[in-house]
Amino acid sequence: MYCGMEAQNLKKEILYRDTRRGIKELDIVFNRYIPNKLDSLSVEDLKSLAHIVRQTDLDLLDWLGKRQAPEHIDPVIFNQLVDELHRS
Repeated sequence: MYCGMEAQNLKKEILYRDTRRGIKELDIVFNRYIPNKLDSLSVEDLKSLAHIVRQTDLDLLDWLGKRQAPEHIDPVIFNQLVDELHRS
């Protein structure tokens, strides 16, 4: 039961932060990724995504543009976001 509550809380935080972005490019990336993936992510992946959406817009934009995140960012989730950004 705890994992279910934790997952729900993480999803709520992710959705909240997703609506509070200030840069159009980030809106595009997160609005493509989050609605399609949120319910299928494990608790660990949700934690990783929550950590990513807590970062500043400028840092995220810089990392996504370079297609490289710092070591404290989960590379699997990050690369999925990069793929969404560069998807046609």
